[in-house]
Amino acid sequence: MRCAVVVALSAALHSVSFADIIDSSGSGFAIPDDSSPGFSSIISITQNEMISGIEVDLFGLTHEWAGDLIATLESPHGSTTSLFYRPGAGQYGDGSDFNGDYTFADSGADLETELASINGATAAASGVYFAATDNGNFTSLVSTFAGEATAGDWKLTISDHVSADTGSLGGWGLRITSTAITAIPEPSHASALCVAGLVFLRRRRR
Repeated sequence: MRCAVVVALSAALHSVSFADIIDSSGSGFAIPDDSSPGFSSIISITQNEMISGIEVDLFGLTHEWAGDLIATLESPHGSTTSLFYRPGAGQYGDGSDFNGDYTFADSGADLETELASINGATAAASGVYFAATDNGNFTSLVSTFAGEATAGDWKLTISDHVSADTGSLGGWGLRITSTAITAIPEPSHASALCVAGLVFLRRRRR
């Protein structure tokens, strides 16, 4: 019984648990006008951990007529979700502009509501917004990517689907929170002695 307690305590003391936040940045680009493929930027992550949370930053996003644009994020494993998808009602979407820094997170506000409130008069305020699908409905970044490994190439794509209005992205970033990882420890000196002792006792009882 004492040996079992020693082994359990030894394993607990030698286990390794941690949570990490990976904060990475990627380069910006000019958004090609009226181009469905758009333009992409890659962030390569070398840490190989498991995703439990994710946020995406778009720095210095400028574009006249927000309703022209689609922004998508693709993981190294091929999972893809939109950050926004031609926001606004009607064939051409909302006529307000982008001109600021925009973060996309599950805890954010509704970008469609923000754009509707300014009614094309100015640019959407910088802030934190939730990612949305082509009908403006909430889509969870965490649900899309949770459980995947962090390592590999993450791709952000922004495309413009109507001619005449132009813009650019200054840069972008990923903040990924990993799950706690518990390593299986090697047998400690104490547990090894216990195992050896048990073997010795069994031999003597014969």
